[in-house]
Amino acid sequence: MRKKSYLWERLLVPLICITFLFSFIFMAEQLAGWEGLQQQQQQQQPKKEEKKAPEKTVKEMIQKEEDVLAGKPTGYSPQSLRDPFENPFIKRAQQKRLKKPGIAGMLINEVELVGILKKGDEYIAIFNGTDNLGYFLRVNDELEDGRIKEITIETVVFEQRIEDPTAIRKTREVIKRLYPLSGER
Repeated sequence: MRKKSYLWERLLVPLICITFLFSFIFMAEQLAGWEGLQQQQQQQQPKKEEKKAPEKTVKEMIQKEEDVLAGKPTGYSPQSLRDPFENPFIKRAQQKRLKKPGIAGMLINEVELVGILKKGDEYIAIFNGTDNLGYFLRVNDELEDGRIKEITIETVVFEQRIEDPTAIRKTREVIKRLYPLSGER
């Protein structure tokens, strides 16, 4: 019996020592990682001099509240940043275009079909422009971004020019109906 306990003691002491050694190594790695993390956080935190004064923040909040009550636009302020929801090619084309007088300076999407007349064998479309005036248009009459291709008793078909240089097709058909289907307008 004495040999068994002696053997056990002989194995137990080195096993405990090895366990403590590994635990100290593990704890040292954790401590080093923790210190590195604290250093990174201290570098990322702004210095006290860089923080805004509380009075300035309160003044900004009061000014914003007054702007809202006065009806001034608030919210997204791009401050010379590009709007991520606008197509840059279309915006550039709109900036380049020179405003022509009358309906020739209006886009197809800006005009509203009000009525269609029949004079002899030809149809004449009546449009309401952005200037709130009525315009009588025939086939091949030009708008800013296209022309009228066809007029029927209930529809006007436009051939719209596409200004996007990445587009494969340079024109597309746009149909305006006198009586729009559900979901159109």
